[in-house]
Amino acid sequence: MAQTILPGTRIHLDPEKITKIDICCADAARVEVRIFLGDDSAHHYFEFPGKVAAIEFYRKVWQLRSGERLDDREIESLMANDGAELA
Repeated sequence: MAQTILPGTRIHLDPEKITKIDICCADAARVEVRIFLGDDSAHHYFEFPGKVAAIEFYRKVWQLRSGERLDDREIESLMANDGAELA
């Protein structure tokens, strides 16, 4: 797959190389999304001031990678289980 720009960023990457996406609450005021690539390069780290913005970003990245849109229940499950690894 060709490189694309991650939503709301200037970062170019090939969604097919994403091997894991983590989403977690850093503290009461911050939510983090981390994107790991299969080539073992440093992960991409994104911080959001709240859960809503982080979840929407996570949904968009997941959809780029898998072609599927996650619902709220699925995202809550991923947050509780420390993200998702992709094949």
